[in-house]
Amino acid sequence: MMQDENRIPPVRHFDTLSSTNDYLRERWQEEEDLLTVRAIAQTKGRGRLQREWASPVGGLWFSVLFKNITETPSHYQRLLGVAALSAIETLESHLSKIAAPSRTIGARFYLKWPNDLVYTTGGPNFTKIGGILQENLLLSETRACIVGVGINVNNPIPADLREKAVSLQELFLAEVPIEDLLRGILLKVVAWRADVTGVLQIWRQRSLLQRGSQVEIYSESEGLTLHGEILDTPVESIELLCANGVRRRFFAGDVRLCAANPAEGSPRRL
Repeated sequence: MMQDENRIPPVRHFDTLSSTNDYLRERWQEEEDLLTVRAIAQTKGRGRLQREWASPVGGLWFSVLFKNITETPSHYQRLLGVAALSAIETLESHLSKIAAPSRTIGARFYLKWPNDLVYTTGGPNFTKIGGILQENLLLSETRACIVGVGINVNNPIPADLREKAVSLQELFLAEVPIEDLLRGILLKVVAWRADVTGVLQIWRQRSLLQRGSQVEIYSESEGLTLHGEILDTPVESIELLCANGVRRRFFAGDVRLCAANPAEGSPRRL
């Protein structure tokens, strides 16, 4: 059955959960496709590599269940990334008309491989506004995945993270309507779910890391940091021409830009 693109999927709301991803993983077999679970706060939110993710009241913490999937699971992670970016920019445009001029003027929102939503005013520095966590599920012939999203919206940022993270409220200088943001994201998820080519194109256009970017990448599995030039916009992996002339491919890692923001010109609004 075709999903109505003007209707959002079912959303199950909770005041507190340990983790929205955990909730869906424990019962995904009996739940419906596109069920979305949102928690006002999470007590055990986590990001990539099981890192703790602070999830207090004021942020947007939710997960979406995709059942009987026909594409690679990473498509659904990219789908949530571009949908979130689009919804954030729509809200930014709306709020700029009713709030004081914000510091986002001249700023840009990007997707950063492998799973971050970031804000930058240009140059190599960026701050994180959100992250995406994909988990694969398999039972017999049934393939499914859960994609969890965490976005700093109106929540305070802990003092020890303020150099690395920022909230949308700080950027927009106005309180952000969380329900509108969630609805905007889910509408895009429904509309773009089957558009694998389109989602990939937007991901490439809005990637913070582009071909020619000079970066440092830390490989946790190898315990080393390498410097080099990105050979192509990273999607599933990142290919690096290292300073010693050796080519290396990474499927995970922490990346830091070492030169000016490679994305030239203003990003296309979604």
